[in-house]
Amino acid sequence: FLSGKFGEIYMNWASKTPAFFPRHLRWQQPDLPFSWRNVIRREYHGFYGLIVAMTVMEHIGEFVLNRAFLIDKTWAWIFIVGTVMYLFIRFLAKCTKILSVEGR
Repeated sequence: FLSGKFGEIYMNWASKTPAFFPRHLRWQQPDLPFSWRNVIRREYHGFYGLIVAMTVMEHIGEFVLNRAFLIDKTWAWIFIVGTVMYLFIRFLAKCTKILSVEGR
C-alpha cells in the first residue's frame, strides 16, 4: 500500500529503515533540543482529557456497582487540581510567552 501511494520515496526510506530493531549507528542528533515548555504547551489538552475521561469512567463504575451517584473525594480532588492546572496552563499558553520556545 505505502509503496503504491508514495512510490520511490517510500522504497528509499524502507531500504534504509529496519523493521524491528533500530540501528544505533545511524541515529542522528535532532536539530532542536528537547523542551518541556514545548511539550506542556502542545499536550495540556490531552492531559486534561485523560483526567476528565478517567474521572467520568470512575463515576460510571461507581454508579453501575452501587446504583447511586457517589463522588469519591480522591477523584474529585484529581479533577479539581487537573482543572486548575489546565486553566493555568491555558492562560500561560494563550496570554503569555512563557511557554514559547524559540525556533518552534
